[in-house]
Amino acid sequence: MNTDAVYNKNDAFIRQLFMVLIVSTSFFINGCINGWITPALPKLMSGMEGIKITSNEGSMLALYPEFGHFIAPIPIGLISDLVGRKPVYIFSGLLALTGWAFTFFADNIKYLTWARVILGFVFGINCTLGHIYLSEICSKYLRGRFCCMVFIFNNVGILVQFVIGSYFSTKISSLLGFVFAVIFFLQTWFLVESPYYLLSRKKKVQAKKNFMWLQGILSKGTTEDFKEIVEFVQTRKGFIESFRNLISKSNYKGFVLCILISFLTDLSGRCPILTYAKENFVNDNFISANNFMILLGVFIVVTGIIPTILSDKIGRKIAIVTTTAIGCVMQLSTGTLYFLHDEMKIKIFSYGLLLFITVTGYMACWSIFIANVLTLRGELISNSSRGLASGFTSMAFAFACMISIKMFQVFRDNFGICYGFWTLGIVTFVFALFSWKFLSETKNLTLREIQKNLKNSSDA
Repeated sequence: MNTDAVYNKNDAFIRQLFMVLIVSTSFFINGCINGWITPALPKLMSGMEGIKITSNEGSMLALYPEFGHFIAPIPIGLISDLVGRKPVYIFSGLLALTGWAFTFFADNIKYLTWARVILGFVFGINCTLGHIYLSEICSKYLRGRFCCMVFIFNNVGILVQFVIGSYFSTKISSLLGFVFAVIFFLQTWFLVESPYYLLSRKKKVQAKKNFMWLQGILSKGTTEDFKEIVEFVQTRKGFIESFRNLISKSNYKGFVLCILISFLTDLSGRCPILTYAKENFVNDNFISANNFMILLGVFIVVTGIIPTILSDKIGRKIAIVTTTAIGCVMQLSTGTLYFLHDEMKIKIFSYGLLLFITVTGYMACWSIFIANVLTLRGELISNSSRGLASGFTSMAFAFACMISIKMFQVFRDNFGICYGFWTLGIVTFVFALFSWKFLSETKNLTLREIQKNLKNSSDA
């Protein structure tokens, strides 16, 4: 790893952790953006907050952040290559302040719509830039756990909004979002610019200085890691060349797999379940809708930690296939419970408890397979096209989320909520079959070996 440099791993850990915590705050804000709508939706539809909206307007408020998530990835990737990662993060902080201020002061659906659109761009910027920045500043031995950490912060943001939104007004939960946006904006000024970006702009002296600080290097010697970065940046391709490389014979299989598993992941039901968690849950003397929503958030946070422990032990493919299969059973069971209770008018013993088990069971499965999907997203694409591919897969996530939210709302309002859950169960079943048939195990393989296996399977 080194030739003549001296490292202090404790300094490297602390410095990189400081950067990761700033990025984690951006993911916490993303969680707040997602979580705000769940407790707010029933209040807005009932007119409790001074704004009266329809069911269709409510589903659109949930959709608007995904528009930003869909539009932002490719432009933000290109802009961050031009001006740097840090300036884009500062801009994201300003947008977050603006979006949450609009949310707090909104007194009609028009201003609330603008607020959600602005926050959608914040969501898209943070999702796209977070994985790029962390992959560029984190050491090999810290990258895995740090990347999982930011995902956990996203879930904590959802939980916090569930708790605050359950017992306080949407104004208070919006104010909370604004406070964290202020914290994030102030933190962004302390970010250290990526050595990768600085090298791409021919600023080798500053790039090496930042690299040495992040890696805790005590002497001014040369490291093999820095040489690899220099070589990578020198061979880095432009947008057109990267796209051609992405769809080349040697890379297209990994790219297509990433797009499809990303699309199926969010099409399977995460977005509508979180959006309508409070509104859909039936209080059957087991637990209140507010407490159900809070416990759902707790389950998401806790189960989000599991992949950091098990992913490298049981493998990505087994984890995804197993959890999607169980998730399918949970979705179909939820639909069946709603059908028997709402359509057949059958009184079911412990109906609220059974709904709680099936819904939280699916979300627990989702927390596990999403983490493995995100890991695969970094493994299946070659280095030369990873940034561009990350943008396209983020767009696939967003597009699937938009479809699932709107589809669920249409089924629920026009046919019955049971048909919405059955449809999500079928999608999850397709996801399980697809994963079993087409995914290859990547556990204990280097990135070079994974790319070689993909190339060999494409040639076969």
